[in-house]
Amino acid sequence: MWDDPALVTLKDCRYDVAVEVARTAVKPGGEIGRFDFPAMLVAQVEVRGGIDLELRALDWLYGSRLPGSGHLPADWPCFEAWLGRPFAQGQLHVELDIWLPIQRA
Repeated sequence: MWDDPALVTLKDCRYDVAVEVARTAVKPGGEIGRFDFPAMLVAQVEVRGGIDLELRALDWLYGSRLPGSGHLPADWPCFEAWLGRPFAQGQLHVELDIWLPIQRA
């Protein structure tokens, strides 16, 4: 998710869905593209439980973990790395990692 729905109207929010593949495995075309991210430092939080824990984890990252850590959010979107199929068990139990790109303050 590239935009914050609290700041940008939902119709204008930009989302990307991706899978990791070898560079030569996919030839971009049409709606299929390839994006190469640079190496980056991330803060990671594991979320195991209800989907509501995802927002709590993000609030904790921004409100508790980053302040005083010597790090700031970097100019990249936050990533969700799902373990298995997204919502395979519904919204009552999700398994994902949140990766927030960070940089030294």
